[in-house]
Amino acid sequence: MTLKNNKVVFTWMPNQPITVSWYAAGQTRRIAGVSQRQLDYWDEKGLVKPSIQSGTGKGSERRYSYADLIKLSVVKQLRQSGLSLQRIRKAVGILKKRKHDSDPLLTETLITDGQRVHRLTNDPATVEDVLSQGQLAFSVVAIGQVEAKVRRRIELYGGRRSASVG
Repeated sequence: MTLKNNKVVFTWMPNQPITVSWYAAGQTRRIAGVSQRQLDYWDEKGLVKPSIQSGTGKGSERRYSYADLIKLSVVKQLRQSGLSLQRIRKAVGILKKRKHDSDPLLTETLITDGQRVHRLTNDPATVEDVLSQGQLAFSVVAIGQVEAKVRRRIELYGGRRSASVG
């Protein structure tokens, strides 16, 4: 992921299937580059919840999917660019309603200046301001490297394999 002029662009473009079927919380933290506190808080607030297995109590194991790793990495990058968690949650909620999209963190190309959240539209020169529902026009270069970074970190930290991948 590259930050340029304090702007961040995210695109998730899967190009190969992952053979690991789930990741434990410790692996998830290392691969996504987030702290235990962030992982717990984002789960508690419903921003990124483990989709394979939720924790059922203190000490129970949470299991995360590959898509969860991508979402966690996107949220982390948005936070690093200065965007508040409240604005991220609001933008995700708006996109879910407006686009009828259950996972905008996986399907939308998001751009931020640390204050506003924009969504790249079908016209690559037009960007929609998600929070104010307006449109701005400027040139955008999408950098789809979040997935590549996650894949490199999977190779570094590993994951759990199961006999049947669903």
